Amino acid sequence: MPPHNFPEDFLDFLYSSDYYIQPLTTDCGIEITFISKGEKNIYEGPDYANALITANGRIIKTDIELDINKHFWIIHGHSNNPNFSKTFLQIYFSKKKGRKTQKENSGLPMRINLYYQLIDDIEILHVKWIEFKTSVIRLCNIKKLENHFPVYRQILDWGKYNLELKIKKAGNLIRDYGLKKALVILIGRSLGYSANKEVFTKLCVNIDMIFLSENCYSLRKKNIFEFTRAYILHIAGIKKNNAFAGKLNELNLKFRVLRSRPANYYAGRLNLLTSMIAMIINSDVEELSGIITVNLDTEKNRNKFYKRLFSFADFNIGRQHGSIISANSLLPLITAFFRLEKDYFSASKYLEIIHNLPGCLINIKLRQMLNYTNLDNKIINSRFLYQIGLLYAADNFCCNFSEIKSGTNSETFPP
Repeated sequence: MPPHNFPEDFLDFLYSSDYYIQPLTTDCGIEITFISKGEKNIYEGPDYANALITANGRIIKTDIELDINKHFWIIHGHSNNPNFSKTFLQIYFSKKKGRKTQKENSGLPMRINLYYQLIDDIEILHVKWIEFKTSVIRLCNIKKLENHFPVYRQILDWGKYNLELKIKKAGNLIRDYGLKKALVILIGRSLGYSANKEVFTKLCVNIDMIFLSENCYSLRKKNIFEFTRAYILHIAGIKKNNAFAGKLNELNLKFRVLRSRPANYYAGRLNLLTSMIAMIINSDVEELSGIITVNLDTEKNRNKFYKRLFSFADFNIGRQHGSIISANSLLPLITAFFRLEKDYFSASKYLEIIHNLPGCLINIKLRQMLNYTNLDNKIINSRFLYQIGLLYAADNFCCNFSEIKSGTNSETFPP
């Protein structure tokens, strides 16, 4: 028999697996049909983002909040939380039938009680959920190994292999675009981390560095920033006119906000990107590589480097974000650069720095893998290599993660 009080994970399972009838009916009698369930939100805010529904035949784009208790919307203060400003639908799970007293203009989201709108008996679905959780644990062979020490060595090997993939990609960018633009692409990608990486990557690839260099050569730094900012806004599709502020606000709403970190808004990220370009645009390869390498030996120096690099922006990145940029972008880039220059001594030096980096990643897949495999959280998060090794395992060896990264071969092992 299932428990009387169900956890939210069970409700999430029912929602994500489509174990409900369609159309669903809200507490106020509106018929809801899901066109798409949206994307799982791993940050602060509603549980799913950008779902598409029809409400009495009208198409609505909305975030989705899952709560066992419908009153959690008020108890948790969602009405006054800007992260929930686009949440027009709350799905809850209660044996008590919802009274059809909620008015459509009550200021609350539409509410659906999923308890009485399932496609099968709760007992059967609860068993399926237990089987699903058990199967997820079994999918990672790491869990089956009794001796964990070989496991950590294997994860470390995967981490080193994953790092080599990062360095190889960085090297390809240098070959294709040169050191300066490769730096812009990789750090720009890190400015739009998680779901926003591709947004910033595409933007940075479209930047014409030669055009900027030719037009900024004789300008002062502040003027370079203003010119570059106007250019970046232009290729980002934003025109500076009377509706400029409104357009930015609209863009911020469309941009997938990373709510677990401060000030992650699109305009601010564009300013950080602009500041970085303004600081390096007039540097040649030798000067640029010298500027970078002088500042890479310690975390303290790297943080000072980022502070200068983003000095024209209206806010700076935090230390944690700086560590992520160093590990994922800057250090792999400079390692790849020295390998291409056949300066293997310098390349080995920076590779060793990466190998000794402490863990810095904050990642939902890491947390899930640690839960599924029962590995020691302190060990995995003690080194960056352990973290990217476990992420490599998540993307390549665990079926529950293979769908996250389309095209990943779950049977492929490092050579």
